[in-house]
Amino acid sequence: MARLEMCPLDGLPWFVPKSSLDILVKEETVRNILVGGRLVPLDRVEETAQEILQHARNLFAVLVDQDKIRYISGFLEEGIGDKDLPFIRQMNKGAQKLMLETSHHRHIKTLENWDQGSLRILETEQYRMLAPVLHFRGHHEFTEFQTLPYVSLDAENQRGCTAEGGYAEVFQARIHPDHHDFWERPTDEDKGPLVAIKRLYSSHKSSFITERRFHEALGATNCHSHLINLLCTYRKGEKYHLVFPWADGTLREYWRRSPAPSFSSQTLLWSFKQMVGIASGLSLIHEFSVPADSPDSTLFGRHGDIKADNILWFSTFQGCDDPDGILQIADMGLASIHRRGSRSNVNPATVIVPSTYSPPDAFRGRRISRAWDVWSLGCMYLEFVTWILCGYEAIEEFSSLRGSEDEDPEFEFSSDCFYTADFNGIRLSVFEWVDFLRNHDHSSAAIHHLLDLIMEEMIVLEPQRRSRSQRILQRLSEIYNHVQDNPEYLLQPVSDGQPLLE
Repeated sequence: MARLEMCPLDGLPWFVPKSSLDILVKEETVRNILVGGRLVPLDRVEETAQEILQHARNLFAVLVDQDKIRYISGFLEEGIGDKDLPFIRQMNKGAQKLMLETSHHRHIKTLENWDQGSLRILETEQYRMLAPVLHFRGHHEFTEFQTLPYVSLDAENQRGCTAEGGYAEVFQARIHPDHHDFWERPTDEDKGPLVAIKRLYSSHKSSFITERRFHEALGATNCHSHLINLLCTYRKGEKYHLVFPWADGTLREYWRRSPAPSFSSQTLLWSFKQMVGIASGLSLIHEFSVPADSPDSTLFGRHGDIKADNILWFSTFQGCDDPDGILQIADMGLASIHRRGSRSNVNPATVIVPSTYSPPDAFRGRRISRAWDVWSLGCMYLEFVTWILCGYEAIEEFSSLRGSEDEDPEFEFSSDCFYTADFNGIRLSVFEWVDFLRNHDHSSAAIHHLLDLIMEEMIVLEPQRRSRSQRILQRLSEIYNHVQDNPEYLLQPVSDGQPLLE
């Protein structure tokens, strides 16, 4: 017997998966229904059955489901088949009653004699047989009634929805394995892949197009292992959605789950490797090549909101054999792409200042450039070092120390940012915290060099004095290459006044 699947999100509560539909609409079944219902003359049964199997399988299933199969000949005579589904409401303001037309806005003569109740049922319940296949990097347009191919989640996987800074909400979903082509075989063949559905609050197309084009441009350079991969997009009704792989958490949640990491070569090597990977991903965002037929061979991007909450952690990932998983840069909602002539020419008055990790550039009237991301990355790396040496509670303590410096009750933005309330300096608590980390019992030469990089080239007040992300990647790679071959450089403590190992 063909199986129904429950859809836990909006739309009809049930749909018929593609594999079940294939079982339902077989040649023998179609022929038996045509003959048993005397729907066509016997000498036309074979011809009609083949036409249904080739061009109207879904329409046949819809009509059987609605107990309206007697109308199949009328639809076929009009040349109406699966290509014309779903049937949609005719947009006629003067109409006094509901009328349906094809998805291409063609009149359907066969439906003229249907009563209003049957038309209303057809309008909504046809989707039980029309669950779409989501195509990799494709965009889909769906009506508000469309049932999507999401299936029920196991209790252990269910995490509900979370808001993203007033820009979007994210739902966890599992796609039925029949209904996507993101990869050849899902991780769990029977259940289908877990995905994150990002639904934008705004119905304006511009916000959606900006984020989708950013991912498309990056995807044209091939997937980067430390950048989140956009699987597909769709509009359902008036709302835009982006579909991504579902992560096991954010970097901040990872820190929280491991509040007291062991100071071991495994922890440090993984941390340095991930910092290199994130810098590599950001370097690609900042400057990446595009196809040769593009008017510009190089584009310059800016993420705009680098922070631990926008770095995703996957415990397992295709192509990653690290037992501790992999980190990926995500949430491109504030990202932007520029051509060569405008890459560092954004008006500061137009920039949203989103988080603790943002630099004071916009408040100081500085033109907004890719250096914005370098500051943010430095702040996040400083928290990463804090977690390595002291654990998660120390990250919270560091935040409280920064916030305690605020003396101006009218200070409008995050009280735990890294710059002073007058925007003209770096908080004293930041320098004091770095000194504390340097003098920690486990602070090695590698940690010292990383702190030097952060404070001398990343968390720097003037944006033009911050190093480019390509330079940050180079320096981090040098440290990482050294720690792999030199356990003493990685693990042996050194005092702040002691010469560093070279």
